[in-house]
Amino acid sequence: GFGTVEGFLSTEMLSFIAPLALAFYPILNSASAIAGAEEDRRLDVLMSNPLPRWQLVVGNILATALSLLGILAVIGLLIWVAAVVTGVDLPAATVVSAVLNIWPLAMLFGGLAMLCSAVFRRRVTAIAVPAVVLVIGYALNAAGDSVSALAGVRRLSPFDYYGPAIIEGLDWASFGLLTLIAAVLVVLAVLAFQRRDIYT
Repeated sequence: GFGTVEGFLSTEMLSFIAPLALAFYPILNSASAIAGAEEDRRLDVLMSNPLPRWQLVVGNILATALSLLGILAVIGLLIWVAAVVTGVDLPAATVVSAVLNIWPLAMLFGGLAMLCSAVFRRRVTAIAVPAVVLVIGYALNAAGDSVSALAGVRRLSPFDYYGPAIIEGLDWASFGLLTLIAAVLVVLAVLAFQRRDIYT
């Protein structure tokens, strides 16, 4: 609950603000990778290089994944330093678990945006689809807490597999599942991009 710093961070920041905000980073990056590049007339220039299409997709998603890890590391460091400065007992390992927990959830939406970027030709569509899924998934998970009829449906929400790691530790099974789904979405994006024509 609110009685501990872990409870406060879990309830206020890590369960709502951070995952929703940080998911938009890979969404925006992935939407720009193909659909955005095509809209900006950069994609035909990129593809004129001897570069296999799958490398463009995988290279973009890997760069986003590593950048997101860097952002999470900075957030984790700030939380830990704030705890040390204020004299709060918050172990570094707990902070690492809390911020690392956000990574596969955010990358899942990045994978979905990459698939949309490969399928649709407009950046706005490639952003809108994962953004809507993100909001619906969050709302479904939140409603499942209070509406018993939705308890079964909430299992469809990625947020149902995003637990309070700062309190309970990292759930590696859920971490692995979300990462696997993100990877499958990227593979589908590669297959979709291999088949599409590029407008110049």
